[in-house]
Amino acid sequence: MRFTQVNPAKTVIKQVSNLQRHLQPIPLALLLVNVALNISWPILHGPDRTLVTILGVLTFFCESTIHAFVTRGLQYTRTFLAIVLPSAFIAEAIGVHTHLPFGDYSYSAKLGWMFLQVPTLIPLAWFMMMYPCWLIAGSLTNRSALRIAIASWLMASWDLFLDPQMVGEGFWHWHSPTGAKTTSIPLSNFFGWLIVAAILYTLLTRLLPTPEQINFDDRVPQLAVAWVWLGSFVANIGWFAPFLNQPGTALSGLIGMGIVLVPYYLKILRMPQPIGEPL
Repeated sequence: MRFTQVNPAKTVIKQVSNLQRHLQPIPLALLLVNVALNISWPILHGPDRTLVTILGVLTFFCESTIHAFVTRGLQYTRTFLAIVLPSAFIAEAIGVHTHLPFGDYSYSAKLGWMFLQVPTLIPLAWFMMMYPCWLIAGSLTNRSALRIAIASWLMASWDLFLDPQMVGEGFWHWHSPTGAKTTSIPLSNFFGWLIVAAILYTLLTRLLPTPEQINFDDRVPQLAVAWVWLGSFVANIGWFAPFLNQPGTALSGLIGMGIVLVPYYLKILRMPQPIGEPL
């Protein structure tokens, strides 16, 4: 009687490959769900708006995670998560307790369970946007230092949209030198985002596997960031309900992110697009 020896490593590789193939449509589906949640956000109020905010982060996080796994593989995704999630949490915990490097701020309990006065949702929000920003920067340059700078700027300029909106909802609060709550967001917050993002992207540059041989399809992250950029602009520039009527926020975010995204999307539009491949 003859026995066939099974190679466990090959079996695992085959299982991972099958899972990647089955998960290919999921990032696009999650993007569509996220867009629907974002559209419903200004229409809702109170606890419903808070729930939609939380669901929006979770769907975007899952979208980025699954896309990374499908297109870059398990090791890449695991490394990205292992660097960003704990590092972002540590940065936020230090920020809340020392006011460095962002400024004097504190979180409310609206975003769910907290640890060390930081909502556990926050590191997921860092990851959901750090991943597509990293891909975009990598499409614009293959020089590590410049890629880190571009991705960090994109992250920091995204917060020009994010922070005023979230402060307005009471998800976190800024404090004046006297300790009183204020809606004024200090300039230190922008530079804090730049610094923390640059540190995390530097770690990613050193520790991520280099998967240049894989044929990537990054249309979902491209569309996700385009939606964040232009959708946030429209939501803030509108002067009647349910728009937010914050033209300063609208223009600063449009210009800040546009410094990177205008040349990026022009480059994408000039590229020949593959036909019949999954998003």
